[in-house]
Amino acid sequence: MPYAPDSRYVDLYVNGFYWGSYQLCEKIEPGSLLPRVETGDYLNADGTVKEDIDFVVEIDPSAGDDDNWISVNDLKVTINSPKLDPDDAGYDDVRSYVKEKLEAFYAATARSGDLTGVADIESLAKLYLINELGKNWDSGAASTFFNHRRSDDGVYRFYGSPVWDYDNSMGNATGVKDDLRSFGVTDYEEYTGWWCRYKDISGSGDEEPENIIARISLHPDVQAAVPAIWFGDFVPVLDHFAGNKYDSLIDAELKTREEYFALISDLAQMNYTSVWLLNTGAWIADHSTLNKAIYDTSAREMKVDATATTYGQTFADMYNYAIDWMLSRAAWLSEQFAQGY
Repeated sequence: MPYAPDSRYVDLYVNGFYWGSYQLCEKIEPGSLLPRVETGDYLNADGTVKEDIDFVVEIDPSAGDDDNWISVNDLKVTINSPKLDPDDAGYDDVRSYVKEKLEAFYAATARSGDLTGVADIESLAKLYLINELGKNWDSGAASTFFNHRRSDDGVYRFYGSPVWDYDNSMGNATGVKDDLRSFGVTDYEEYTGWWCRYKDISGSGDEEPENIIARISLHPDVQAAVPAIWFGDFVPVLDHFAGNKYDSLIDAELKTREEYFALISDLAQMNYTSVWLLNTGAWIADHSTLNKAIYDTSAREMKVDATATTYGQTFADMYNYAIDWMLSRAAWLSEQFAQGY
């Protein structure tokens, strides 16, 4: 997916005091991670805004006075690119253009809407799957980006990227039980069960949810595309990561679980013995046991271990728990998507 940020693990020291291990990540802004949209790219020679322009937006409920944001169906949406100030040429016209396109896109995400003319289905399916795989808490509610650009056929469409902000994922947040109950989710910590389609407080039954990822997850065109993308793109990466099947092309992009562990284990040991604990309060879910699951490709179903695996309060065990949860989640999703593949 385009514009995905790169990152590095670092040990942070301030004035000689060690503050722990952090992930240093590229910032999603024009000129670094995102393409910079210059004045000449969105204005005609006479100073008017072009008929179609590139832009990047973020679902951002915390947007404030210093942000260039608009309201779309009660959603706060920040315009990240082009990055304009009120006195810049075309400021109001660009805002109006972005708002018009976003409103059309949002309307098209309804189950009866026509997405093909306004969005790239494959890209939206991938964005949905990443959020569904991790049960990402911010899915469609915050830190959700879309970019609008010209497709290969010359038509301007929305694409679901870049991906960002997945710290509260993989069923890790147990301190949100009241919020979960309000929209009918009782299995958030489990690796089974749907998530994205319920990520909306007011939506239920046949009603159209307000959350944009929930709407995308329920759209017939996305649902039809998901099984092939899951088994064609996601499963091979997960198999390589787990060490089940080596793939040289994937290996050029991603490490295996053992390689990632070797990369950060020294940092983690220093982190947890110096300043931080593995469990940090009521918000964090229990990670002590898990009945792991695998996907049986011949039977096309998930097989769950009868005996639970026990995890201790060490970095190695917590690392393994997180990965076992994700791979078990992938097994459950494979079972669900096999019905349409």
